[in-house]
Amino acid sequence: MPETSVIMTATDETGEKEMERPAPASSAREQELQQEANEDPIREGTQESAQQATPSDASGVSHAESVASASQSLSEAEAQKLKRRETLRQQFGFKARKPSESSHPSETNETSPHERQKSRFSSYWNLTMERVQDSQALAQVRAAVTGLSEPRHVRLRREAEAAEKAYRDAIVLQDKLRCRAEEILIHEYKLSQKWEFDRAVAIQRVLVAWEQAMRALSGVTDDDKLSRTDRAPMDPAVHIQHLVMNYRTGPFRPVAVVFKPYYHDDLFSVAGMTNGGFGMDLMAAAKGAALSAHTATTLAAPGSSLTMPTLPPVFHALLSALQRSYAERSRWIPKSGVSTDETIHAEKRRIWLYDVPLVKVHELRESLSDFYDQNRGMNVFESTAPDQLLDTIDAPVLAATVKLWLLELNSPLLPYSVWDEVVTIYEAARIRFLSLRKEASEHEHQALVEPLVQGLSTVLSRLPKLHLTCLDSLVAHFYKLVKNTPTEETEDVYLSKLGLAIGRAVLRPNSTLPSLVFSDYPALLLRDLVMHYEVLLPPLMRQKPKSRI
Repeated sequence: MPETSVIMTATDETGEKEMERPAPASSAREQELQQEANEDPIREGTQESAQQATPSDASGVSHAESVASASQSLSEAEAQKLKRRETLRQQFGFKARKPSESSHPSETNETSPHERQKSRFSSYWNLTMERVQDSQALAQVRAAVTGLSEPRHVRLRREAEAAEKAYRDAIVLQDKLRCRAEEILIHEYKLSQKWEFDRAVAIQRVLVAWEQAMRALSGVTDDDKLSRTDRAPMDPAVHIQHLVMNYRTGPFRPVAVVFKPYYHDDLFSVAGMTNGGFGMDLMAAAKGAALSAHTATTLAAPGSSLTMPTLPPVFHALLSALQRSYAERSRWIPKSGVSTDETIHAEKRRIWLYDVPLVKVHELRESLSDFYDQNRGMNVFESTAPDQLLDTIDAPVLAATVKLWLLELNSPLLPYSVWDEVVTIYEAARIRFLSLRKEASEHEHQALVEPLVQGLSTVLSRLPKLHLTCLDSLVAHFYKLVKNTPTEETEDVYLSKLGLAIGRAVLRPNSTLPSLVFSDYPALLLRDLVMHYEVLLPPLMRQKPKSRI
């Protein structure tokens, strides 16, 4: 519908009239109401002005009254119109229209240039921020930073890897703290033993001095004096031995803290070989080796030969370093410079019997663990870095580290399950030797040894391939050492000492009973394994690759 306008006509003091004011367009009903409201005051004002035409003063008053009345009627009509418009907006949910700058020209003109520039800048800024917030590029950047742009399974895997790394670092720290605690305990135990020994020596001296003083006062003869001074009132060594036997809790048995991942199931991680094999689980590694051998058997060509599993990296490196140290004669010459083959051979044998400080052993253990942990993704058997490190270490420390590696295994080289069988074999052998006559011949002694060797061969044949491989390497090392280093000391005596030092690392019971922990079966077993090595282990090593376990 076309726009309508309201014409207001009034006569001013000079007789001039005609003022026109446009009204905004609206609906048909609103226009009709507006036209009726505007016509009434205009019509009344026109009639009054026509009837009351008087001189100039009277016409001016009448004109002012008519203008005021028309303005009041117009304001009331506009108020009703705006009220009806607001009611319609509320009913239909329309938002109020913002006042435009053209409807208030006076206010716009009064605004300063600085205010206009500030308002314009604010509008530009709001528009820019709205576009930036809705930008696809910004959304991609935000998603990349927060990780929401990658797939869910990729993000979860990344978070799992981060959690596993933190867990690995905590396990390494815990194992280092364990080693430090063992060092402090061993140091304190030895210091306490030394103090107790010194106390026993002091008591012995006081008792001897008191006895001599009493003899002098009582006038004892020389013969009686000699007979009494020969008897010491207290022996410090016997006192210490008695004290240890009464209050001992068990031999040294370190328990390594090994990292075992929750999100990986590969053999290298599950068996605890991330640090080179310290504290590894030989049973888990043996199962993995058996599975690999079965796969190789399935894929191998007919007639191809199978091999035994490889040694753990640390164990292989330590034994190789010891073999190199044996061949280097300059390492065994004493500081005096005078040495013979006899003294060198005896020193080579004694390295397995020394009590090496645990601090030195843990330092080498930590160095090897760090190396294999940092290079777990490479073939460590092809690396020469461990050999360069181990060649600078003294042979007794290398031997002590081998013993520590054996003690920290989750299960010994001979599993706990064979303990009862070994005990039965040696109990039967003990009964046979007790029933043997003193004047028995060499042939009769040999007849008694054969059942022992046959029983041990049966037990060893049931060992997993990895256990048998490690045991063969260790026993072969001792066998070659004894054969290549002849001394005045007999082999039987040295092997008995070696069994006491290394036997528990090869075989030990899964119990803390004193009758089992301090039994001599591990020492007897190691002595017999070395003594009868050629009969026991090489034949089994040739037959074992054909078996499935």
